[in-house]
Amino acid sequence: MPNWSQLPEELLHLTSTHLEDNCFDVVHARSVCTSWRSAFPFPSSLLRPSYSLPSFPLERKDLSTLEKVPLFLFRALTPHVADAVSPFKYYLGGIGQDESEDHMELSFPLQCSVKIKIPGSDPTLMNMLDYQIIPLGHKYRLFTSETHRMAFLPLDKEGRGGEFVVLLTYMYPKYLLVLTSADMRWKQLQNIPIASCFDVVTFRGRFYASFYSNNIFVIDPYSLKVTPLFPKPQNLHYLVPSGNDELFLVEKIISLNADFSKLPCRVSKLDEEAGKWVAVSDLGDRLLFIGGHIGNVSCLAKELPHGCGLSGNSILFTHVSGNVIFPYKYGVHTGNAEDDLNCWRPSMENRVMILNEYFSVLSFQVSKLQQFLTSEVNMATNKKKISSSIMPDWSQLPEELLHLISKNLENYCFDVVHARSVCTSWRSAFPFPLLRQSYPLPSLSLYPSKSKDLCTIEKVPLFLFRVLTPDVADVLSPFEYFFLGGIDQDESDDHMELPSPLQCSVKVKLPGTEPILMNMLDCQIIPVGHKYRMIGQDFIRVAILPLDKEAKRGEFVVILNYSYTLLVLTSAEMRWKPLKNVLGTTCNNLVTFRGRFYATFTSMKTVVIDPYSLEVTLLLPSPENPVHYLVPSGNDELFLVESTFHSSDISQLTYRVSRLDEKAGTWVEVKDLGDRVLFVGNLGKFSCSAKELPRGCGLSGNSILFTDLRGNVIFPYKYGVHTGNPEDDLNCWRPARENSVVILNTSFPVMTLRVER
Repeated sequence: MPNWSQLPEELLHLTSTHLEDNCFDVVHARSVCTSWRSAFPFPSSLLRPSYSLPSFPLERKDLSTLEKVPLFLFRALTPHVADAVSPFKYYLGGIGQDESEDHMELSFPLQCSVKIKIPGSDPTLMNMLDYQIIPLGHKYRLFTSETHRMAFLPLDKEGRGGEFVVLLTYMYPKYLLVLTSADMRWKQLQNIPIASCFDVVTFRGRFYASFYSNNIFVIDPYSLKVTPLFPKPQNLHYLVPSGNDELFLVEKIISLNADFSKLPCRVSKLDEEAGKWVAVSDLGDRLLFIGGHIGNVSCLAKELPHGCGLSGNSILFTHVSGNVIFPYKYGVHTGNAEDDLNCWRPSMENRVMILNEYFSVLSFQVSKLQQFLTSEVNMATNKKKISSSIMPDWSQLPEELLHLISKNLENYCFDVVHARSVCTSWRSAFPFPLLRQSYPLPSLSLYPSKSKDLCTIEKVPLFLFRVLTPDVADVLSPFEYFFLGGIDQDESDDHMELPSPLQCSVKVKLPGTEPILMNMLDCQIIPVGHKYRMIGQDFIRVAILPLDKEAKRGEFVVILNYSYTLLVLTSAEMRWKPLKNVLGTTCNNLVTFRGRFYATFTSMKTVVIDPYSLEVTLLLPSPENPVHYLVPSGNDELFLVESTFHSSDISQLTYRVSRLDEKAGTWVEVKDLGDRVLFVGNLGKFSCSAKELPRGCGLSGNSILFTDLRGNVIFPYKYGVHTGNPEDDLNCWRPARENSVVILNTSFPVMTLRVER
């Protein structure tokens, strides 16, 4: 490469004049060498002008600082090979000049840096010179914790006269305050209804403010006249300026018990001349970003390369750190004929993971969704068909050999399932091994009175299903898919038309689709235990124990949680009764382990219940926090997992784990789960051995996976995780950031997980 520092001064001056309007070309030029750095002034559009303003509350005389922050979208550039398989990483937020403390030691200073915080690490400055950078406008921030939303307007078009007006929300947010440079004093804006201000933005030289009362007003910065805009929004709403071209109103259509992340939206644009909102179904090439501390901004998708995962005519809600979200599009088909198409809904083409929102920078990554579950299973099925063409006709196997095989497979239920799928003769020779045992019991509808009606409790075998993918995809794909839950027998309406019936099927619901039965014959299947459920009744905690080890006489005991009471029923008298000598508080957990019942309560007590005598014994030490779980690991161990930190953010809780010392009747704290993976969630609490999973699949032993929240990105918990903060206790279980897990669906009886490797 030539030595660019030797470029003649007149050519350098000519270059600088041609780059005046392109701030990031100037930034890159300044990084070449010292002489170029002197020739190119730092772009004025990247400077953060500041204003000294009176502080709060209103009668205080000290000052606070108002700062103008330029906003940009930064796209990480990746090698061409990685572009095909890797998620696209983006940063959204403000930029700083030469913020690195050690920039003088670098070969070229950090001319374009942003402060980034990745989960599990301290904030760091990152050089953006190797990123695609797209200007989005700017925002203003005031260095005080009591302000939420604010907007600034100069009173002269060029902004050179120094006169300005500031609006901001104050007191969490309630009041809308105004300050003019003429008197430099905060006053409450008049002629505004008493209602909390939700948002305030500027557009074409005027302020626009929205309120929780569903009013939106336009405010003239000179006269401070307030004018209402119509029609009023009916629900939660957001104001999104698109430069000086358009101002959009995005309104979420809220319905009872709906998932907030899937709420449909209406979008309107401002008709400034008529002073009203007009509904739109097309944003053109715009991509709107809504939510968080960054504010509501937009960019043009044409500035991004084709296939990068973000496209025009879409909306991205970026509210919650840790969440998986989907861009909204207009007219999305949900698969439900009753759903209205004349609105904006999540489009499942690409997924966006919000990695972190820290100060003025939002980090997220975009992955192009593949029809993974369908295509990979189809590929495996086609591969199986090809190989079957050269296989012998197993239906011709002699009957005596078939009988011998069936005897040797009695204890291997999924080998039996696969054997039954070979042909009709094999299906007849192998009884179905996964039947759901059920118990008809007296109904609880008339409790405490005795009822002659019946209800049914069903024993549901639970399994972990790993979708098998071709060898090439195993290497390239960043995802592993798992199903966790119960299994059904021959539920497909058209199974008689298939060459082999659906011997092993699960009902799966993926976002944006109707529930479908999927054949699990081409999945790796790992038994994880069972759960009981009462059909037609909403009882989460119910457990059954047979009173004879072989369970041949049919005697049993049932315990379930009913309206703050533990009820017990024995097969001898078939009548529900309150269990005596238990605490009168809500039961949190109810499990069986080695022939006895174990229950925990919101009063933070744990008891063991003998199924024969129904004697109740207290276990010590008691949990110290109401958030705790009982997790059986087969008949080997029973674990108590309890939170150790009070936080409103469930993803930030730390945990302590203990195992039951059955002989001593106490809990003993443990730091090592061995090869176990514990699953804790609404579907149940159980474990599996990680050695049954292939290395590199994303799930490893000695870890805990909390699966309560659908749509969330979670991380397996490990013991002694370093957070980067020396004050954090290492003697606990915390999220390890090695692999993330996305909860795609939690509907009974199957949960869908995607693990990012």
